[in-house]
Amino acid sequence: TIENVVFFKDSVTVKVSASDAVAGVHSFQFAYNRDPEASDINVDQLNKAISEGSFTKDENNIDSVTFVLPKDAAEALENAEMNGTLRVTATDRSGNSSSATYGNTVVVDNTPPKMEVSFNDPSNDNSKDNLYYKEDAIGTIKISEANFYQEHVEVSATRNGEPIDIEIEWKKTGKDENTGTFILSDEGDYVVTVTYSDGSGNEAGTYESKQIVVDKTANPPTIVINGAEITEENGGVYAGSNVTVEYEMDDLNLDQDAVTLEVLLTPSFRSREDVTEKRAYFHPEFTKDETDHKTTCTGSFDIKDIIDDEGNIEVDADGIYDLLITLNDLAGNTATKHVQLAVCRHGSVY
Repeated sequence: TIENVVFFKDSVTVKVSASDAVAGVHSFQFAYNRDPEASDINVDQLNKAISEGSFTKDENNIDSVTFVLPKDAAEALENAEMNGTLRVTATDRSGNSSSATYGNTVVVDNTPPKMEVSFNDPSNDNSKDNLYYKEDAIGTIKISEANFYQEHVEVSATRNGEPIDIEIEWKKTGKDENTGTFILSDEGDYVVTVTYSDGSGNEAGTYESKQIVVDKTANPPTIVINGAEITEENGGVYAGSNVTVEYEMDDLNLDQDAVTLEVLLTPSFRSREDVTEKRAYFHPEFTKDETDHKTTCTGSFDIKDIIDDEGNIEVDADGIYDLLITLNDLAGNTATKHVQLAVCRHGSVY
């Protein structure tokens, strides 16, 4: 955690004061030691003595010295990074000494972190703007940072335009690498934004996702024949002059190019035939509700004889019909409705 940690970007300026009314302060010795759990990219140890010629003394006879870490420890360490504790010992001219440890962990970090955000493969990634999932969308945040503290990661998300909380599980997955995962499981439209800036102010930038659509269901179509909704596969027997079939389906993410209707006809004593296109039965219309944003597909057709100019039956519509309507949404969910009915105006078709 970031409690009791202070962050610096390039260096840390330290001022140490001590007083000795009898013998006087002779030297200061500072010692820095890396935190045992810190990355080994940070310098391991720094030690240096500062003699009294470098001190300043105030009117109260207090000796002080100011130094800058890490560069005052050694020229070669000017750009070194630190994550550890600092202890200073003052020694008087008689050899007596007293020590004090700074109460916070000191971090000096001048390296920009790297961040990658990704999601599991969507069910459909053909959309330019959206990622569609028919199962959970799982997000992964991977951060390469020597002095990582998860409290510095800012994740915000919306679902259907409203802010939501995201719970992230963090794990150390490599040297100076930490990975967080989160799950978007409820149906809805999400946008996720991730920002990371370490405690020293080095920035990894900001990630903003495409719209992530979690859609796990597709509503089954409905079929209505002569005004009555058909809830079973058995659609009944019709001997009247006209049979009108109506169908309707809706979905938040309806794929208009993947709605299909098959009308299979088994005439008396003949093999089954697909007559959908031959008799032009499929003329869907699509409308979108601006309130709930659902797209609805509707259509209808009549099963009837085709009569020529002389009043003769050119095409006999009698037979057993299998109607199969299939709805596919953009997330890859599928819903179907199958109804079988018999039209027998001119005698038995069984």
